[in-house]
Amino acid sequence: METNVAVSDSNTEEMGLQAIPASYAQERFWTLSQVDAANPTFHMPVSLRITGRLSSSVLEQSFRLLIERHETLRTSFAEINGELMQVIHDVAPFHLNVIPMEDLAEQEGEALLENNLRSLLEQPFDLSQLPLFHAALYHLSPAEHILALSIHHAISDAWSIQVFQRELWTAYEALQKQGAFCFEPLQLQYGDFSVWQRESAESEATQQHLQYWMKSLGGQLPVLDFPTDHAPNQLAVAKSSLETRLLPQELSAALKQIAQANSTTLYVATLACFSMLLHQATQAGDMIVGSPVVNRRLETEPLIGPFAGPVALRLRLTGDPTLQEVLAMVRETTVESLGHAEVPFEMLLERLSIRASGGRSPLFQFYFFCQPAFLQARELDGLTITPLPTRSLGLPFEMQLAVIERKEGVRAQLEYNANLFDASTIRQWLEYYQTLLSALVTAPSQRLSQLPPPPHVSSGNGAEGSVIELLAAAAQMEPQQTVALAEETPVVNDEVTRDLTRVWESSLNLKDVGPHDDFFALGGRSLVAARLIARINKQYGLKLGLATLFSCPTIAQLSAQIRGRLNPQLPSSIVAVQSGGSKAPLFMIHGVGGNVLNFYDLSRSLGADQPVYGIEAQSLQQDATPLTSLEELAAYYVDEVRKIQPSGPYHFLGYSYGGFVAFEMARQLQIAGEKVSLVGMLDTPVWRHTVREENGTLATAARQLAAVWSPFFHRLRPLTPMELFDAVKSTILRTLYTFAIDRGKVIPTRLRSVYHINSFAAVNYVPKKLEGAVTLLRASREKGPRDLGWGRFTSQPARIFEIPGAHLQVLSNENLPRVVESLQECL
Repeated sequence: METNVAVSDSNTEEMGLQAIPASYAQERFWTLSQVDAANPTFHMPVSLRITGRLSSSVLEQSFRLLIERHETLRTSFAEINGELMQVIHDVAPFHLNVIPMEDLAEQEGEALLENNLRSLLEQPFDLSQLPLFHAALYHLSPAEHILALSIHHAISDAWSIQVFQRELWTAYEALQKQGAFCFEPLQLQYGDFSVWQRESAESEATQQHLQYWMKSLGGQLPVLDFPTDHAPNQLAVAKSSLETRLLPQELSAALKQIAQANSTTLYVATLACFSMLLHQATQAGDMIVGSPVVNRRLETEPLIGPFAGPVALRLRLTGDPTLQEVLAMVRETTVESLGHAEVPFEMLLERLSIRASGGRSPLFQFYFFCQPAFLQARELDGLTITPLPTRSLGLPFEMQLAVIERKEGVRAQLEYNANLFDASTIRQWLEYYQTLLSALVTAPSQRLSQLPPPPHVSSGNGAEGSVIELLAAAAQMEPQQTVALAEETPVVNDEVTRDLTRVWESSLNLKDVGPHDDFFALGGRSLVAARLIARINKQYGLKLGLATLFSCPTIAQLSAQIRGRLNPQLPSSIVAVQSGGSKAPLFMIHGVGGNVLNFYDLSRSLGADQPVYGIEAQSLQQDATPLTSLEELAAYYVDEVRKIQPSGPYHFLGYSYGGFVAFEMARQLQIAGEKVSLVGMLDTPVWRHTVREENGTLATAARQLAAVWSPFFHRLRPLTPMELFDAVKSTILRTLYTFAIDRGKVIPTRLRSVYHINSFAAVNYVPKKLEGAVTLLRASREKGPRDLGWGRFTSQPARIFEIPGAHLQVLSNENLPRVVESLQECL
């Protein structure tokens, strides 16, 4: 249940709310969420397999006890008088969503479970509303269950997940045995920490910490030319994936022994070998590796909240040292850096001058941590709880190496930006990392120059910078047009330009930024871009997205865009991803999240002669009334497309949910007498889509009701009262979904995010016959019929291209050549 309230300084107390200044970390997560709320990078996913007889009602009560105990689980955020505040609610209603899946066939059940888990863990959060965590329980059988949890990083960190799990099962076990339970009250809450953090910002100790970091990270920071499979691109949305490698037990034991013999820890030993890997790949003697620090004291250990923050370890491997000398250097640097780790990293970023190089930024390319697994298997009376493998939802770095101590042994886990690396390359780096670990324990006196060569080495020039060069070339084509506009309205343009210059210089912590300096070439990264766009939106009352910086990476261009005069003819839902070229344009339609950032790499790969326009969600527009009917949405997009291309033949490509929209747009254009040459779909399965009858007769309604309620009656087994309530409530909600639009009902407030608006439209869409065929770029691991069920809605068989992997891998860099090759056959 969402809590959606308007918060001001005067009404918090009377509404049962408490407003406390947000911490520095929370400010960062808030800023990023304002620009791209659908990005799951800062979701913290937890999935647990539970074996045994589980009471969902007792588990729900255990969740409620935790919510009552920890203020962060009752916290939303609001800007009050220009300051970001934590809004702590006295009460936060909670209901555990229970999904029965016992009656599904094994293969169908696995596919549905995977889809449900992915949807839950990636479901966007609105930080201004409760709840900021999602939970669902999947009943696979009477004695097998999956508990899935997604918590936003604004209220949690890895340590907090450990606290959450420990206290959840403590409460569950006590409630099962005693029927009642109450935690001892906490002495502190996270709000107390954030107040202390703000008050200590100007303290002498904090200033000393800042002086240390300004000295350590002053001057030009190193950017490593680490070899990649694909050109670095700051603009593309990072697609993350991971590979793991279980280290031999004898190697793990030897690493701990050499660490102890050198008066250090496994963390330092494994970090030293990671620094060797980076050196061998790049020959760099100066590097920065980010690493998280817990930032907790004894009194804050029981709390849930985002205490952890990164520390920048500047490691120097110069003069061809021995491996043992590298180990000693890393030990000294780590100890010294951790002694100054209390200063919030966000305070440091505001003071540093950071410039990117070739699409890469020094803070941070690489991240490292070594720790015991926070989630451990647990045994309760009659229950076994086992963590499921880690899921990668997003990564703000090029590469993150985690060395995790589990019950099975020590596992090296390499999470990576899939826009840069192929999975096969990452597996080679993991193998090489194990080679370096073995070298440290068997021959610590050998020098770096004597180590085995790495699987890949930097070329010295490589492909880096190619994306930035493309943007620079595009920017060079614009100044004349911008100057002409400036001549028309010099006063307004000068004022906007001056304002933007101040904002850019402040955001980038640079002086003398010119009107045609490229934002990304100046060192702009995702966080800086988010802050920049957020400040511009606030100053001018706009709702610009990060995609604006694609086409307007300079002050001059953005100034013209703000005045609405750079491309006055461009419709508000259309994003010119690549407007040049002589071919007929390709219109790419957004997925359920609404944005088109994931089309950037694909559009560039299609070649400079192929114009590409992205269609962003209509509900992203400022002050727009969301269209909740997919037919109405398609009609709106058709009108917008025809402002760019008045007549056919048209070419459409829809991503996932966007495939439904592309199909309906093509159908409407056919009715209008236009030709549509391509109705492309990136893995859009209609076979799982519940197609409702159009006829609104009573008999049809009865058939629809029977279809919705039939699974409920088939699942009726002995249920607890709470389980029965869950099942009835879930089925009633499905009924309301089925009939909401037909009856003209208002969508509930909690469904009004872009994600939910689009999901709602898809659920209620009734496809009609299309003349011709659709073109499917189908994920090879997608279940169901080969044509994904579209054959019944087209007059000709679908044209099908198999793309390796699962749904989320369709647009991965590994698959991009295959996608491009398939599309070029059709265009």
